[in-house]
Amino acid sequence: MTTPPIQRENAFSRFCSYCDTVLCWVGVGLMALLTVTVGIQVFARYVMNSPLSWGEQLAQFSFIWMTLLGAALATRTNDNLAVTALYERFTGKRKHALQILIDLTVIVVAILWAYSGILQIMYTWDLFEAGINIRLGIVYLVFPVAFALTMLFAAEDIIKNVAMLRGKQEGEP
Repeated sequence: MTTPPIQRENAFSRFCSYCDTVLCWVGVGLMALLTVTVGIQVFARYVMNSPLSWGEQLAQFSFIWMTLLGAALATRTNDNLAVTALYERFTGKRKHALQILIDLTVIVVAILWAYSGILQIMYTWDLFEAGINIRLGIVYLVFPVAFALTMLFAAEDIIKNVAMLRGKQEGEP
């Protein structure tokens, strides 16, 4: 009985795996923050009859961060929303080539969103959110972060698909 070959990860894939793990834990933290914040807000509003000034805004901001970072993570796992009617018609090398084209499109769109986020940070950095007294630029910081991660994960997928087009298995030098 032979054992399957060990899949080696290159340094880039290991870095992407590390980012994946960090994103998962950040997502768990943001979900916990969102749940606790909404729970406290509901309790304060309906039981104490005194809504908090910061609860709704903190919940909104954590939801925005959780959503955009989750979308970046979905890029890595290929779980993003997609219309696959054309993609499913292809097999073999054509499917890998189409996936590379899709990933390149994702990178171009991510560059535009990241750039837009950087502009938004610059325009809003001096503004403060009244309820929780944080800079609005911090809220918009998630755009370049999330879309840089999206580009990173799309680039990883391009590398894997180029390797598959060349007939190499994942992890081979």
